[in-house]
Amino acid sequence: MAEKQDKLFPEFSASTYDEWLEATVKSLKGKPFDKLVKTAYEGFDVQPMYRNEDIADLPHIDTLPGQFPYVRGTKTDGYQSDTWSIAQSINLSDPKDFNEALKHDLERGQTAINIGHTMQLENLEDIQTAFADIDLTQYPLIIQADSNATAVYDMLTSYIDNDQLRQISGCIGYDPVHQLAKTGQVSADTFDLMAELINKADDQSPELDTIAIHTDVYHAAGANAVQEMAIAIATGVTYLTEMIERGVDINVVASKIRFFLIVGENFFMEVAKLRAIKMMWAQIVREFGGDDESAKMTLHVRTATRNKTRHDPYVNMLRTTTEAMAGAIGGIDSLQVSPFDEPFGEPDEFSRRISRNVQMILQEEVNLTRVIDPAGGSWYVEHLTNELATSAWDFFQQIEAQGGMVDALGSGFIHAQINDVLDARIAKLASRRDVLVGTNMYPNLEETMPANRNLHENGVANTNGSDNMIESTPLQPVRLSEPFEQLRANSETYRKANGHRPQIFLANFGALRDYKARMDFTRGFYEVGGFELTDNGGYDDITSAVDATITNNAPAVVICSTDAKYADVVPEFVLALKSQKPDTVVILAGYPKDKIDDYREAGVDDFIHVRANCYDMNKDLQDRLGVG
Repeated sequence: MAEKQDKLFPEFSASTYDEWLEATVKSLKGKPFDKLVKTAYEGFDVQPMYRNEDIADLPHIDTLPGQFPYVRGTKTDGYQSDTWSIAQSINLSDPKDFNEALKHDLERGQTAINIGHTMQLENLEDIQTAFADIDLTQYPLIIQADSNATAVYDMLTSYIDNDQLRQISGCIGYDPVHQLAKTGQVSADTFDLMAELINKADDQSPELDTIAIHTDVYHAAGANAVQEMAIAIATGVTYLTEMIERGVDINVVASKIRFFLIVGENFFMEVAKLRAIKMMWAQIVREFGGDDESAKMTLHVRTATRNKTRHDPYVNMLRTTTEAMAGAIGGIDSLQVSPFDEPFGEPDEFSRRISRNVQMILQEEVNLTRVIDPAGGSWYVEHLTNELATSAWDFFQQIEAQGGMVDALGSGFIHAQINDVLDARIAKLASRRDVLVGTNMYPNLEETMPANRNLHENGVANTNGSDNMIESTPLQPVRLSEPFEQLRANSETYRKANGHRPQIFLANFGALRDYKARMDFTRGFYEVGGFELTDNGGYDDITSAVDATITNNAPAVVICSTDAKYADVVPEFVLALKSQKPDTVVILAGYPKDKIDDYREAGVDDFIHVRANCYDMNKDLQDRLGVG
């Protein structure tokens, strides 16, 4: 402790863990410290505080950047000599439009060419048009070619000469397990095609990867970080095994694999995930007999889709910025930041520019490229890295026990595991324990929504199909905000038909201090469903409140006040109101447990409170009122 004290300013003394704990407990005002412990979707507890003792015995803690198992990155100098590639995908289906947009973006900071599933490359003319006037040797090339990877590679060899072919880098990615998870089927000869492409590219294009491992379909279906890591590793093991059986050297196979992971909303979890999976993969490759160089993971990262919203879409900019920063700190080779307006279809030039600029700011202004392993030494991140690696290894072994990824998809094991996590995510959003700003919390009913734009998800044509197919049930992608967005859509449909949104009247009793907190809570609670709430201040007597409610003529009313006042006014108010308007839906703001039965008997239909299921109650009220 004396040594640590010497490093502090003389005005400050070193604090012990017990002192921090005492101060924390005091701030909780009687609540137990355990209330601050959170159980992550990954299945383990996250503590509110970590200390040096928590990382002292971790096996990776003394490793260096560029040193096996590469938890601190695969390069000794981090991004200092070679930063990550800005690899924005341009989601345009026409090769000519793609070429124009690509040249525009390359001139403005993009440093890689990324072709996703939107544009089909069916023939040499498409290749010539898409890459016209672009030197492919100057930019890493990322093409998600699926089962058409060999055909795309052959077209590329016809487009450029042999010297250029040897210089191109990037990945023309073939990922049949991903295709099986996404579409439900893949050709039975898929691994023969993969081996053929590896051997061809190893001879002609030594810098070009030909195997992709994508986790987007699992992440979009709700997978947690542990599941995403384990699935990626299990897919990699499948490819290593299948290629070695076909005579491909382990070092060749491992060096031709590129991982395509997703970074989501939990900042520190995502940082730790990227560090942990590099460590896991390095150990896997070594166990297969690969050398330390081939054990280095090449990692492309994309920001998530499942947490992006149509309402208040500019908040998506904040979400993608946080995710991009997590990716950069976690250590990556290339990064794709999804445009904020992606839920509306094809992004426009403005949203593409914003996404590109996020990366440029992280590189040039935030200066993440100047720090090697910026998360290194953080007690929390180092502990979380080990926790994720351990948990992901356990789940990886479960997948292997199923027979590997192909069998685990075919049996529905992967689907069931991911669905359990998805259900938990949906439940927390519905009750607002998780928050999507502008959607299930703090909605803006007056916002102007961007227009929908076409987005063609054609994919690359499959020219290598076989009648003999491996089959599975496709995983279904979700955007977690969609149920709430449907509530708002119902409300908008109602508004167009009736000239106003579905209405709720607030029957407030007492002075402002008595009802304001619950009135504000009620507004936020039901505006999520697109309801229009009105009030006339507070009422001191029941007759005035009943008259005002009837005059307002809203089909639903929420009573707001204190529990003490409720005992005096609720039964009489509800009986008087329903004697004149029996169809009125009456809701009480609060949940006075000892009075629930009495209030229900008086005619209260429901209760809203902080633990209530916001989605279910909005949906139920819409159904009662015939909205949507």
